[in-house]
Amino acid sequence: MGRVRQPAPPLLPADATPIAPAAGLVDGADGGAVFVFGQATSAFATEDEVGRRLAAVQLVAPGIASAVAVAAGFGIGLTTLWRWKAAHDARSARTPGCWTRNASCSPTPSRWPPITPSPPWPGCCARTTPRADDEARALLREAFTLSGDLHITGDTLHVRLDPATAPRRSRALHALCQQLTETGTRYPEPT
Repeated sequence: MGRVRQPAPPLLPADATPIAPAAGLVDGADGGAVFVFGQATSAFATEDEVGRRLAAVQLVAPGIASAVAVAAGFGIGLTTLWRWKAAHDARSARTPGCWTRNASCSPTPSRWPPITPSPPWPGCCARTTPRADDEARALLREAFTLSGDLHITGDTLHVRLDPATAPRRSRALHALCQQLTETGTRYPEPT
């Protein structure tokens, strides 16, 4: 059996501005992208200021790169970066969710329309219709594909989910999160 020798792929594209040893920014006329360990982790269009801010904050928040390096790479002041991070942190702190020992989740409530109380999970998907099982599976499938944020605090993982495709699904996910909190769901330690 033979062995193929080839050089390792670069951690950053050739036209990337290095921000950290394994992170860089490719910024052009059409927008930009952030690369971490050779993978595009964020992309934004030229006019997408929110995407640009989020990309910068997501490099600083987990400690991938220093604030000074990110500010220099994005061509902004350090004060501007700290304002972006403070706004992001404030929004994340306002997001209510369900909390368990090792996990929490919350659909973003800011986009929810005013609602009347809905039945708690599993009542929202109880076997009241022949398709209830299919609805429950579809809800969980969608929950697993929603975008959101992960935050680790101590030994607790906090998950913030963006709104589902329908307000009723967001309410059902919120009710599920509340039940996880109430039951004190614990997740097994990795072996």
